Amino acid sequence: MSASLATFPGSIAANVRAMAAIQGITCTAIARTLGINQSGLRRKWVGEVPWKTTDLETIAGILNVSPWVLCQPRYDETPAFASEGTVGLVAGRGFEPPTSGL
Repeated sequence: MSASLATFPGSIAANVRAMAAIQGITCTAIARTLGINQSGLRRKWVGEVPWKTTDLETIAGILNVSPWVLCQPRYDETPAFASEGTVGLVAGRGFEPPTSGL
């Protein structure tokens, strides 16, 4: 059973998977660097087991990002304030820049 992406471990796992995929880094390479087997990494990879701070620091080094970046909410999650009746983050109709018509 995998954790929801709305959970903190699930969000971190999604960020790690996405950034590793973009950079072409395999889960085997990450597991080897962390000194764990692939089964152990898979449980973290799907958000079933929380990431250790030391794991995040090591993975951030591999991905050449700050550990903070790995802990950020996913871009497609609804911000907490959106449910409080505030205006959305997307500009309304009529705010698009003019185009050349090409």
